[in-house]
Amino acid sequence: MNTEIDRWLDLLLQANVLKTTPRTGWHQRWIAHPENVAAHSWGTAMVALVLAELTEAMPAPGCDRPLDRGRLLSMAILHDLAEAELSDIPRTAQRYLPAAAKHAAEAEALAAMLAGLPVAATWTALTAEYEQEASREARLVRDADRLEFLLQAWVYRRTTGNERLEEVRAAYRDKEFATAAAQTLARLVLERWD
Repeated sequence: MNTEIDRWLDLLLQANVLKTTPRTGWHQRWIAHPENVAAHSWGTAMVALVLAELTEAMPAPGCDRPLDRGRLLSMAILHDLAEAELSDIPRTAQRYLPAAAKHAAEAEALAAMLAGLPVAATWTALTAEYEQEASREARLVRDADRLEFLLQAWVYRRTTGNERLEEVRAAYRDKEFATAAAQTLARLVLERWD
C-alpha cells in the first residue's frame, strides 16, 4: 500500500530522470555532450533569480509589489518536469506534431506524475501560469528560460566553435523579452558573442 511519503519518493525518482535526459535540440545542433534537462532547469532558476534582483533594482512604473521569488523559483524548477516522462521535444520536432499536442501530452504527464500528492493542484496551476505567462513572475521565468538557452548557446559556441549555433544568435537578434533586465542581458550576450 502506497503512503503519501511513498508517492513523494516516486515523484523524486521520476524527476531524477531529468539528470540524464539530454536537451535534444543541442544534439540537433551537433553538440556531442549536451546539458541535461535538470541542468537547464537549474540554469533557468538561477537566471530567474538574477532577473528578479535586476527587475526590482530598476522597477518599472506601475509595478509596486515585489516579485514572489517562491512562485518564480517554483515555476522555474517545475517548467520542464513533465519531460521526465516525455523526454525533451525540441521546437524543430514540434512542427511535425498536431497543434498543442506537446502541451496536451505534458499536461497529461504532469497530472499522472502528481496524482495523489497534496500539491497536485497547486503545482499544476503554477505550470499553467508559466505556460500562459499569466503573471509578472511567469513572464520573468519565461524570459529566464529563453535567456538561459541563449547563454548556453553562447557557452557552447565558445567552447566548441560549432558554427551551427550561429542560427541561435540570429534568432535572438530581434527577440523581444517581457522584462527590461532580460532584454539588456540578451543584448550583452550577443555583443560578447564575437
